[in-house]
Amino acid sequence: MDILNKIKALFLDIDGTITNEAHDLDPRISTGLEALYKEGWQIVFVTGRSYLWSRTVLSDLKIPYYLAIENGSLILEMPHKKVISKNYIKKEILTAIKRKSPEIFSRSAIYSGFINQDLCYFAPLEIDKKLLNYMTDRASQIGETLVPLVDITNPPLEEFAALKVFGQKKDLLPFKDLLPAFNLKAPILRDPLRQDFSLILCTSGDKGSVVDFFRAYFDLEFSISAGDDHNDIPMMQKTDISIAMPHASDEVLEKANIISEPVEKQGVLKALRLAINYLQGSYE
Repeated sequence: MDILNKIKALFLDIDGTITNEAHDLDPRISTGLEALYKEGWQIVFVTGRSYLWSRTVLSDLKIPYYLAIENGSLILEMPHKKVISKNYIKKEILTAIKRKSPEIFSRSAIYSGFINQDLCYFAPLEIDKKLLNYMTDRASQIGETLVPLVDITNPPLEEFAALKVFGQKKDLLPFKDLLPAFNLKAPILRDPLRQDFSLILCTSGDKGSVVDFFRAYFDLEFSISAGDDHNDIPMMQKTDISIAMPHASDEVLEKANIISEPVEKQGVLKALRLAINYLQGSYE
């Protein structure tokens, strides 16, 4: 199959897929992605990260790319930061959630999103004290700006990118079943900054909707995805070939066409080449 002149895209998660355990992007992976771009592949990074945290990893890339942040709540054309898609949550939903489950805000924060200055709102009088220390440490590590509120349901904005609920996985399970009732996507994810913690990333859309958007935006003909966590599954299900990192959960591995070698061995690049060869009909 000749795909040289076809419209094609790579949809790549960031944490644990292109970055190592220190959350760094190996220059060899950067070089490999730049080579794929020159071969005609559009590069779309699809992440649960905020813009501020994403740009620290991708700042050395020397190619144009697309950045879908907070599970596709906002899609930017980089490096110009041009907004090409927005799918934020209306703040009225916070009152409805609190009415149904007030305890959820003892472990939650509101992420305003790129167009609202990438602020992190929380209610210090409601938040669990152990979690407050965790959130303070987290903000310090990744450069988040914490903004205290008296009433978490009334942030000074009309819409926001994401609601994140933090804690150990067992403590998050009751909220995971609650949030979809408000038309929110609510996967439980590993916290990349603390191994014993998880988080629910609540957004209006999911990573699969990012693939749908670009299928129309590019008139896309071929696509490959790579990821390692539960929020990557909708994206993996929408592309022609999907790649999972070896440390992914069984549920993610089951959805993959290719299991990559570890990122430390440039596994994602090798897997992408294998997928491209398959699409070109030279898979052996």
